[in-house]
Amino acid sequence: VLQTQAEQTGQESTDQVVNNVDVVSVIGTSGSSESFVNSIALRLQKSPGAGDMNISAAEIEVVGPQGTNVSNPTSGLTLTDSDDRVEITIDTTTGDFSGAFGSS
Repeated sequence: VLQTQAEQTGQESTDQVVNNVDVVSVIGTSGSSESFVNSIALRLQKSPGAGDMNISAAEIEVVGPQGTNVSNPTSGLTLTDSDDRVEITIDTTTGDFSGAFGSS
């Protein structure tokens, strides 16, 4: 029993380390007459050593002056190769999310 628990704990620890995404870039945009950022674009890739990652199972939490919004911005996207990228755009005025998939 102890060995089984140790193996499970070891696998969970490994999953937390290698099943991560790296933020490649973050770009904020605003209109010419606006003094605030009205959208944020996040470009993500899987971390080195990570297995295939189903991004559609991920949640993003945005916390701002209007409160908190938790959303799943993509559907059916899986990062499988090291050059796969996903770009997630967050409209900071509405809290809406959108996603796009591509390669570097």
